[in-house]
Amino acid sequence: MKDIYKVYRIENGTVIDHLPGGSAINVLKIIGTNSKDFIAIGMNLDSSKLGKKDLIKYENKILAKDETDKLALLAPGATINIIKDSKVVEKRKISIPTILRNLIKCKNPNCICNKEEMETEFYLVDENKKQYRCKYCEREYLITDDFVL
Repeated sequence: MKDIYKVYRIENGTVIDHLPGGSAINVLKIIGTNSKDFIAIGMNLDSSKLGKKDLIKYENKILAKDETDKLALLAPGATINIIKDSKVVEKRKISIPTILRNLIKCKNPNCICNKEEMETEFYLVDENKKQYRCKYCEREYLITDDFVL
């Protein structure tokens, strides 16, 4: 017998699709669950592209640019579908951002951005490794799932 997946349809909101299998929990940590509206999570669903994938649906929530950039750090290649009146009105493929502003903290305790109230800024050095350089102290960091966001 074939497996049948029943996924609740949302009328308005955001669907985050093509997340690597098992990554939905980390995505929820950075984007949040502060909504009073419906949030659906599908984990380890069969995918012809990824083998296994996760899926998150936020009803009545449209992701902001900073949320999309954070998501790109965890799951570059994920797809964001914006839903209005039960129809996909926008489909975005996300990729790792070249500049990160106020998304991560510099781990160098002596960096000026940790001593004064100011915007943090990092520049992409190596996309494949997700390696960024701090604008101020020029230290380089690999962005991993447990990096301070």
